[in-house]
Amino acid sequence: MTWFSCTVNWLLVIGCWLFVIGYWLLVICYWLLVFSYWFLVIGYWFKSKQQTTNNKQQTTNNKQQTIEIQPILNSEYPPA
Repeated sequence: MTWFSCTVNWLLVIGCWLFVIGYWLLVICYWLLVFSYWFLVIGYWFKSKQQTTNNKQQTTNNKQQTIEIQPILNSEYPPA
C-alpha cells in the first residue's frame, strides 16, 4: 500500500509541475502573440507614414517638373 501511495504522490507532484510549466508556457506564448501583433501594427503604421511622405515628395517633384517644363512651352509657342 505504501508503494502505491508513494507512486500516486509522485504522479501528483509531476502532474502539478507539468501543469505549472504548461501554464507559464501558455502565458509566454500569449504575450509573444500580443507583442508580435503590436509590432506588426506599429510597423504597418510606420510603413504607411513613410509611403505618405514619399507621395508628398513625388507630388513636390511633379510640381517642380511642371514649373521647369512651362517656360519651354512658352518659348516654343509665344502668345498670339
